[in-house]
Amino acid sequence: MIRMTKTSFIAMAAVGLLACSSDDSALEQVPAEAANPKARAGEIRQSETWKDGTFLTGTVTIAPGVVVEIAPGATVKCAEGAAILVGGELRAEAADAPAKITCSSWLGLLVAKGGKLALAGVSLENPQTGITTTDGALASTFASGAITSSMKPLQVGKGSSLVVENVKVTTPAKVSATEVSISEVRGKLEARHLDYDAGPNQGLSARDGGELLVEDSDLHGNEGLDMVAAYDAKSVTVRYTTLRGAHCGPHIQGVEKLEIDHVTSESNTFAITLYKTGRGPHVVKESNLLGAGAWLDFQGDHGPITMQNVFVSGAEVIKGGPPPTITKASQRIATAKPR
Repeated sequence: MIRMTKTSFIAMAAVGLLACSSDDSALEQVPAEAANPKARAGEIRQSETWKDGTFLTGTVTIAPGVVVEIAPGATVKCAEGAAILVGGELRAEAADAPAKITCSSWLGLLVAKGGKLALAGVSLENPQTGITTTDGALASTFASGAITSSMKPLQVGKGSSLVVENVKVTTPAKVSATEVSISEVRGKLEARHLDYDAGPNQGLSARDGGELLVEDSDLHGNEGLDMVAAYDAKSVTVRYTTLRGAHCGPHIQGVEKLEIDHVTSESNTFAITLYKTGRGPHVVKESNLLGAGAWLDFQGDHGPITMQNVFVSGAEVIKGGPPPTITKASQRIATAKPR
């Protein structure tokens, strides 16, 4: 069986190894299931359609200029440790007849420089990393689908962008003490109508100049970590969204621009944690901020922050500065939820 670690998989894309496999190497050591006409391994050099019964093994590379389409209703299976490296385009129009890629454990999809993902109606089952986009990848989309039981559901690299819409994400119910399931954004991620079940894990994290937009979504955990986090990010915008079941709803530890609008953060230890923001201006408005430990944990240095018409419950911790301007609502904001 051809095996590849996640690290070597990403490194392969980074150095552009998209046209180096030979016909012989594509046939080395494949499982018995691969000995069928629908088996795929190695590099794909001509456009084709993956129909029901397609079986993937090793690292399947879609070469530049090649389009692979997943047929509506198709079930694509793969060997343990398989991966898809997209240097051309992988697409599907299967919202009316959902398709899926299902394997007991596989590395997932990686979109390389010049590659593009345009999937609608596809479920990715049990990938270690659901979707990774790397520097130079073309703008990609993932809609009306799911990523299930994934340690790293979404990984958006610098110099790349991904739009997800009407997508359900689940993470492993249990992870080892040395691991954390997390989605990381160093490029640009736009998420709309996202149902993200973080379980005991982390949710979405924008860092190192990343840009994150979340709208009309529900991010929830089960004694999880932070649902939305920022670590030296460029921007974080969360609108019409619920954040619940975690340590923090938003946890902001470095962001140039922050906007929280019509958000309900509840059933969290801290409704919102602000440890550092840039020049801003930053705004939190028309939101419900309900924390068991505190509705606001405010520390460190900040640009100007306005909190306008926020309904709050819990303690208030303000140790940083300059302090935000806060206008509190007298009753819960009914529209602070997905539309």
